[in-house]
Amino acid sequence: VVALLDVWLGCRWFARAAITSGEAERGDEATLDQPVDVSAAASPQRRMILGRLLWQQWRQSVGMMGTLALLVIPMVLVGLWAWRTSPVNEHRYNILTLLCTVMASLMGACVFLGDQRKEHFRILAQHGVGPRWVWLSRQLVWIPPILLMAAIVLPLFFLRDLGDLDNLRRYHRADPSHFSVVLADAEQIGFFLGSVALGYAAGQLCSMFFRSGLLAVVFGLVPSLVLCGWAGLMWWWEVPLTWSVAPIPLFLLLATWKRAPDWLLQRNRARAWLRPALALAVPTVSLLVAVPLFRVYQIPYVDPGFSPEEFARAITPEEEETSELYRRALDRYVSPPPKPQEPEVPEEPEVVDESQEPEPDPYPELTDRQKTWVESNGETMALAMEASRREACNFTAPGGLLDRKQTQASRRYPITLARLLVVSGRQLQSEGELDAAWERYLAALRISAHLRHRANWSGTADYLEQSVYRSLPYWAGAADQTPERIRRAIQEVDRLQQNLPSRTDAIKSDYLFARDVIAGDPEVLAVTSMGKRDMMKRMLWARWMPWERARAMRLLNHQTAHVLKVLVAVGDAIRADQAVLELETDKATIEVPLPFEGVVTEIKIKEGEKIQ
Repeated sequence: VVALLDVWLGCRWFARAAITSGEAERGDEATLDQPVDVSAAASPQRRMILGRLLWQQWRQSVGMMGTLALLVIPMVLVGLWAWRTSPVNEHRYNILTLLCTVMASLMGACVFLGDQRKEHFRILAQHGVGPRWVWLSRQLVWIPPILLMAAIVLPLFFLRDLGDLDNLRRYHRADPSHFSVVLADAEQIGFFLGSVALGYAAGQLCSMFFRSGLLAVVFGLVPSLVLCGWAGLMWWWEVPLTWSVAPIPLFLLLATWKRAPDWLLQRNRARAWLRPALALAVPTVSLLVAVPLFRVYQIPYVDPGFSPEEFARAITPEEEETSELYRRALDRYVSPPPKPQEPEVPEEPEVVDESQEPEPDPYPELTDRQKTWVESNGETMALAMEASRREACNFTAPGGLLDRKQTQASRRYPITLARLLVVSGRQLQSEGELDAAWERYLAALRISAHLRHRANWSGTADYLEQSVYRSLPYWAGAADQTPERIRRAIQEVDRLQQNLPSRTDAIKSDYLFARDVIAGDPEVLAVTSMGKRDMMKRMLWARWMPWERARAMRLLNHQTAHVLKVLVAVGDAIRADQAVLELETDKATIEVPLPFEGVVTEIKIKEGEKIQ
């Protein structure tokens, strides 16, 4: 009876086979391709073949499924420990995602493990089983455990704090509204599911390409982690995951689908590997081209509003002469003597009535150290005053005193000369020489104007001007002061203010410096506050990621350009609080009013000029 039953089952197995075992052994590949005829059989016959293949795959995979199920227990324990100990929710999600990706990769590496063991797939080929049915049955057996694992872990993404589970019963009995479940971001959940799919797809690919189970596991983990890192990079770069990550598992499955007929028939010629190679190479190249293009063109191109090449012109002969005068003054400069160290004498604490304490003098007298400093720099101040009278000046041009590519130690700072002139003016003022004192103050203001010319030293220039303006009230209130001298000083200050360089020079100078940093210029990076490691990262980033460099330049142009529209004309009478400018930004259009009334005498900006 058993023998007859065995013969009957054998006849049913080979009923729809298109080739015989003898033809398969002779290597007739044209005939071996005929198992596809099984797919043309009636629908019940298809279900019968698929059912037998599913049962066979289940029998040869159930042991490995049990082993992996035991690995899930420590994975869950590690996930719970990380969930309780990690203070940041994102770290918890990342740990769970990484663990589930590893498990999915291990499961994927077992998809074709039973067939690869002792080349059991040859039996299927000899019996005429269609390769597509074999591929489908192997996937259908291992996909449900993947989905079950994801379903077990996924609820953890719906809770921000696992401690809420401990207090669920207590809070729910007291007041159900006290317990609130905060949903995680849909992108975080999508990233988790995508990583699991990537791990499984990479594992099943290596399971077919490597006959050794150990090699399939090892080489399956590597691409799984690489693809998971790719998904994280796309998320960080804000590239849509729908086309940068989601199709990757489908392409990996397509590669094994294309390889299945040749794998079952053991074809290993170059032509046999061409179809799976194309299934992997075409989408890989497409992604590597599409992602950089998306990153660049995600930022619309905006003109910076000026010509960087024209602004970064070489220093003129007139400017070089001014810089040479400043260099000669700095070469003759004598630093102030060191401060004397007074011995510390312990004093007994005294109770002092704070209401009777004198207020600190806002304009203290010069110390002996400051007087010595001024007396030892007579020639230096004469050269500095001569240089300040010149109109042409460019400190930041190549070869200038404040060249952007010079280190901090090699730069020569003219602000030192301006401070010296302010202290000298205070000394002359105390001696009653008000005209000479004013010449010192005016020279310091001219140096501050030179610092604003084609350079981003506005902060230093503002500080220098404040130090001068703090001294001017005391100069104007001196005993021998005259109204005519004050009036003349006001006129000179107004004339100087009217000829100040535009504030846009600072923005343009910053633009050039930022452009060199983005380009990874080592000379510019050396003068920044970056460490050696950060400098190396920046240089490699600029060299190996040119699309990010192009994107950064577009961002720099976008942040620099601000459009101004002039609302008044020369000769118009302006009332108080009347709008005179219209500032157009990326988010809104703002009208800039004038806080006082008057008549427009000059317009220093043009309609459509882009400034910041």
